[in-house]
Amino acid sequence: MRLREPSNAAWKDKGKVPSGWVGGGGGYEVRVKWWAKLEDGWMDALASVEERNWMSRTVYVEHLPRSIRSIWTLYHFISALLSSKGSEQQIVQDVLIPTAEPSLIAPQPGRFRGQAFVVFASYELAQKFCKRWAWDAPHSAGSNKQPELKSGDRWNKEMAEEAASSCGFRSLSKSQWDKLKAEYLEHQSRVLKQAPRHPRVTKPLDDSSPAAPAPASAQPLRQAPARQDYESRPPPFPPGILVFVKRLHPETNKTTLRTLFSRGAPNGVEYIDFQKGIDSAHVRLRTPADATLLTDYFSERELSQKDGLDDTGQESDTNAIEAEVVLGAREVNYWAKVPEKVRMDAVAKAGLGGDRVGNEGATGRRKRQRKI
Repeated sequence: MRLREPSNAAWKDKGKVPSGWVGGGGGYEVRVKWWAKLEDGWMDALASVEERNWMSRTVYVEHLPRSIRSIWTLYHFISALLSSKGSEQQIVQDVLIPTAEPSLIAPQPGRFRGQAFVVFASYELAQKFCKRWAWDAPHSAGSNKQPELKSGDRWNKEMAEEAASSCGFRSLSKSQWDKLKAEYLEHQSRVLKQAPRHPRVTKPLDDSSPAAPAPASAQPLRQAPARQDYESRPPPFPPGILVFVKRLHPETNKTTLRTLFSRGAPNGVEYIDFQKGIDSAHVRLRTPADATLLTDYFSERELSQKDGLDDTGQESDTNAIEAEVVLGAREVNYWAKVPEKVRMDAVAKAGLGGDRVGNEGATGRRKRQRKI
């Protein structure tokens, strides 16, 4: 059978189309049973959902049963935990596997490690799931033997709950996960600044010949210090300091935005990546704590710019400014487009580059001064 792209008009039920109809674009259309029961225009309504609404439906899960090793089995496991008799509603909309440590050199594809983000069909389902499988709720030890599925079988509610209870399964909303991530990055930055730098001592070569005895009157020679490598490789970018802000006034400017953002993070704004005519910007802060302050400032207040020169913001119920800390793949992709020198300067300003970055910068300045 040859399949072609189906007609969008037939796909969205624009006009009466027989069930086995092949459109001008070609291709058979396959739909689930409950498709016809939904109201008209539900696909358009789903496509118009904003990102913040998707984030409110997203839940982080971990400590999954050992038998779950793919997105497909995880989808059925989560669906079984919230399933009810006689309901054909799709509970899970998407499953996302978090990536490994960010790297600008060789980003690795996501690999399943027993952790995932699950997007539910509604906010109520996400809250119900987090309440049932709370993050800090005490879990009974139960039996170490977890129920295993045979080939071709699927999870049912009783089996899924038994497996979740035995392995300590727990969940956390995406907003709470972002806060914990910001706290971790702040702690990591503080530890890297305070950690002592140990010298790397070169192991002496083995010599099979016996050493000549030293004269009794001779003083022991002071061993020449081995070459010390104090510098550890700095991170490719300072993590947790990038904030994405949207719903700004398109006619605003960087000076106005710096004043506006400084109200949320005093003395914390390092650089504003903004182009006039666009209603969003990326803000680089000094520390992850400053990034958290800025996002909390706009989340606690519904502010919007009345014009391009408004640097205070006005209370508004609609089109309020939103800010979020950029993490994960989005953070890696952003810094990958930034020139290396700018990235290293940002690492040094965050206190993560050590002496090597600072010395290189000082050497470069001295060279430029000699050329003048």
